[in-house]
Amino acid sequence: MNAACDFLRDILACPVCKSPLTFGPDHIGCARCHRVFPQDSAVVDLRPGRGPVAESATWLSRQEECDRWYRRLLTNPDDAAACFRQDYRPHARFLRSLAGVVLDVGGGIGIVREYLGPNVRYVSLDPSVAWLEPGWEVLSHAFPSLQAAFCFVRGVGESLPFRNSTFDSVLSLWSLNHVSDAAGVLQEMLRVLRPSGRLLIVLEDMPPRWQDFVSRAYWRIGAARTLRSLAALAQHSIMRRPWPVQADHIRIEESAIRQYPALEVLDRTWRAGYLTYELRRAG
Repeated sequence: MNAACDFLRDILACPVCKSPLTFGPDHIGCARCHRVFPQDSAVVDLRPGRGPVAESATWLSRQEECDRWYRRLLTNPDDAAACFRQDYRPHARFLRSLAGVVLDVGGGIGIVREYLGPNVRYVSLDPSVAWLEPGWEVLSHAFPSLQAAFCFVRGVGESLPFRNSTFDSVLSLWSLNHVSDAAGVLQEMLRVLRPSGRLLIVLEDMPPRWQDFVSRAYWRIGAARTLRSLAALAQHSIMRRPWPVQADHIRIEESAIRQYPALEVLDRTWRAGYLTYELRRAG
């Protein structure tokens, strides 16, 4: 754990029982349930070790496919940089408004840091250490923040290894469709979010509502793609055909996002073709 991440010791918790942790030279232990999490690298590893996520071959297969997709993207650094810019820039205003401690669930190498203020304490949680493999530094010409060390915790969204009400903001950018249990991840993000804290969720493979087609934001994805979405929505609504979902994604209903009384919807919009929710936890 690098010096800039010393604050992690104060906010980490057992991913299973959420109790305080003890820190040894080669392990992290739970003071309550006595689970031991071996540490054999510079990465803080707090995966639960067992349970539906750890034991799901389907989930592991989807994660491996996701890793392969990003490795392929990185083979052309200019295209990769352009892809990340296109995805992140629509959220720049929201990200620059954040302060305090920010958790990025599925944050990977932490490109979101490029859009955060200098005093934000940032934590990326991800199940994959492929993000820490050599090669990502090639993008530092486009994203200078990648040159700095950052706080990376290996874990899963269904069992966040953090104490209750820890973060001022939580981000889930294109990650919720990759989990095993979306409802479980949402509950965990709400648990670690402080009262009045903000939550940004960007979703993939989401069907539009009919009223979205009169929204200028939705048409920004391009007329041809919008018309294809309109035809797909007609088949989905009238002919009851399932909305198409990418092979390594899970299907998420909008109702799953809006079912928590403690989460106030501040904004629902389409940005760069992705359904985006800004929410706030009740104070």
